[in-house]
Amino acid sequence: MLVECQEPLAQRLPSVAEVASDLAADLRDVRPVPSTLLPADDADLAAFCRRLVAWASKLTYPEWVVWVQPLGPGLTLTLEEAEQILGLVSGVKLAREESSPSGRRYLVLGGQVRLYAVGFVLRWSRACLESWFRFLGRLSWLWRQHDLARKFVHFIELPSDDAITPRWVNRVHLLLRTLGREVPFGVFLPRMPFCPERNHTKALRKFTELAETLGVRHRLVCQWVGDVSDTAQTAAVLAFARQHGFTFDFSLSLLAEYPFQPVPYQRNGAYFPLDFDLWKPAFVSVAPVIEVPRLPGKFLKNVGPRFSWLWSGTRLQAAPAAVPLSQMIYRLEEALDRPQRRKYLERLKEQPSLCRYWHHYHVYNWAPPPGQVLRVISLDAEDLGQLGRWLDAVVLPEQGLSERPRFPDANAMLGFLRHQAMESISPGPESIRRAQIAAHQYLATGGREKISPDGERLLAMLPASLGRVLELGFGYGLTAERVSSRAAGYYGIDLQTSQARAFRQRGGCAVVADMHALPFGDGQFDTVIADNALEHAYDPLAVLREVRRVLRSGGRLYALVPLDGLCSDYQIRSHLWKVDERGLREAVRLAGLKVIYLEILDYTELRYLGCFPASHNKTCLVILEAG
Repeated sequence: MLVECQEPLAQRLPSVAEVASDLAADLRDVRPVPSTLLPADDADLAAFCRRLVAWASKLTYPEWVVWVQPLGPGLTLTLEEAEQILGLVSGVKLAREESSPSGRRYLVLGGQVRLYAVGFVLRWSRACLESWFRFLGRLSWLWRQHDLARKFVHFIELPSDDAITPRWVNRVHLLLRTLGREVPFGVFLPRMPFCPERNHTKALRKFTELAETLGVRHRLVCQWVGDVSDTAQTAAVLAFARQHGFTFDFSLSLLAEYPFQPVPYQRNGAYFPLDFDLWKPAFVSVAPVIEVPRLPGKFLKNVGPRFSWLWSGTRLQAAPAAVPLSQMIYRLEEALDRPQRRKYLERLKEQPSLCRYWHHYHVYNWAPPPGQVLRVISLDAEDLGQLGRWLDAVVLPEQGLSERPRFPDANAMLGFLRHQAMESISPGPESIRRAQIAAHQYLATGGREKISPDGERLLAMLPASLGRVLELGFGYGLTAERVSSRAAGYYGIDLQTSQARAFRQRGGCAVVADMHALPFGDGQFDTVIADNALEHAYDPLAVLREVRRVLRSGGRLYALVPLDGLCSDYQIRSHLWKVDERGLREAVRLAGLKVIYLEILDYTELRYLGCFPASHNKTCLVILEAG
C-alpha cells in the first residue's frame, strides 16, 4: 500500500503511478516522499537531508523511493543536488527536470532503496591441504556448518606442475566431494600464470578432471591470482580466464597493502575491466571477464566485537572504502549551504586561486550514488573458526548502524555481481555518442572562447612544420585557427555537423566521425592532435591503435589527457577512460606507439583557474611516436 501522497500537488505534477511506470517498478513497492517532508526553501535543504534519511530508515530493499519536488524563487535546487540528496538513501535510476502546464518547474527522481550485502571467498592454501590435521579440522567445520559453507566461493590453491603430490590430489577430491554440487568454486594461483617457472597447466588439468569426475565442473567459474600488482599483468590474467572459461576474477584488493600498489577505481562491487587495465572499468564490455575487488580478511583479525571501522576506519583512509552516512550528510550540508557559498564566491573574486575549492560549495562532478553495495571479504580456511563471531559483528555505517547487511549464499552473490557488472556498462556506442554530444552542448554557446592553459602548453610543443594533421575532437576549431597555417593539410573529426561548419570556417577540413573508427587510410598523417579528447573514448586502446594506423612511420601524436583515474569520489561522467600514468603507458605500448615525452601538469601551477577534483588537478601532456 502506498504511503502518504503529495496531495495538493497531485493534479499538477506526475502521479506516483506514472513515475513508477517510468522506473519499471511495481506500484506496490513504491514509496513517495511525503509532502510534509519536502524542503520549503534553500535554507531548509540541510534539514531535509536528515528528515529524508530518518523517513527512509523504515524502508527496505527492494522498495522504491519517488521524490517529486516543485521549485520556486526560494528553492533553487539543481538536478545534480537532488540526485545526491536522494543518493543518501537509494540509487538514482530516474532524474529529470520538467515543467507543468502552468509553467511551474519541478524535479522528478526515483530509485531503489540501496541494498548492502557482504559476500565471502575462502582460500584453501596448499599448506592447509597438505597438513592432514589442519585440513581435517576445517573439513569437520564444513560438515557441521554446511549452510554457512554455502556462503563461500571456495578457491583451491594450485601447485606448480613440478609440485603436484598424491596427497594434494586426494585432499582436493575429498574437499570437492564435501562441498557438493551446489557450491561454486575456483582456482587460486599464488603468482602470475604463463611463466615457465610457475606453470600450473598440469595442476589445473588434474583439478578439472577431478571436478568432472564428481559432476561439478560447471561450478568452476572463478580465478584468483595472488601476485597482480601492475597493469602489464592484465593481459596474462584475462587470457588465463578466457582460456579456461572463468567468468569472475578476484585478483584485486581494495586495500593498498604496500606503498604505490594500485587499487581499483570502482569500489562498490563488480565491473568489466578494460582489456589492458584490470583496475579501471570499461563502459562497453571489451573483456568477457567480471572483475570483483576483494577486502582481505587478514585486516579483520584480532579486532573487537564490532568492526564497523572496516568500512571507514583509519586503516582504510588511503584506499577506496565506503563513506559513512554521517560524512555523506555533512558533505552535502556544506555544499547546500547557500550563505556559505555566497561568502566563498565573494572571496573568490579577490583570490581566484580559491577556485580549487569550488566542489566544497557546489555539487560539482560528484560520483553517481551507488544503487547497490557489495563487499567481498576474502578469508583463509584457517580463519573459519572465527567466522561466526564476525558475521554477528558486521555493521555498515552507511546504514546508520541500525540494520544488518545481507549475507547471500555464494550462488546468489555471483548472480548479484554479474547483474552489477552488466548495469555498469552502456547499451552501446550509439548511446555513448548521444551522451557525449549532450555533455558538450556548452561549447556551442560560447562555453570555451579561448584555448586553455594546458592547451597552450600542448601548442608550444608542436613543431614549426606539422605536415598533414588530424585533430581528434576539434570542438569549434580553436586549435585549427591557431596552427592550420603550419600544416600541409588540416583535417579533424568530431560528432556534430554544427561543429564541422565552425571548424571549416577556421581553416580545417571537417569530418563527422567516431575516433574509434577513423575514416582515413593507413599512414596518411604526419601529426595527430588530441587536446582533451582521448578520455572520452569508451575503448581507448582501439582509438590509439587507430591513431597508430593513420600515422606514417615516425609520425607523432600530441595529446593532453586528464588523469581522472586518480580519484573516484569525483567523476566527470563524459570522461569514460579513467586514466592514470600506468594505464596510459600500457595502452600506448600495446597500441604500438612509443613515448617520446611525458609530463604531468598541475592545473594550479599553470594558473588554470578551474576546479578539477576528478583528476586531483593533474593532466598528462604526452608525445607519442609511431614506429
